[in-house]
Amino acid sequence: MSDTEIAAHPHISVATAKPHMARLLTEFEARDRVQLGITAYELGLVTPPR
Repeated sequence: MSDTEIAAHPHISVATAKPHMARLLTEFEARDRVQLGITAYELGLVTPPR
């Protein structure tokens, strides 16, 4: 999801969503959001869309 889409879900601003995404990318040493999503799936944090 884009920063705007992320911000819409828990009702946070885009300015708040961006640093959270940057921190997740850094913490998991992911090069992009796709790799971050794969890592989340492998850890059992998300299920694939139907």
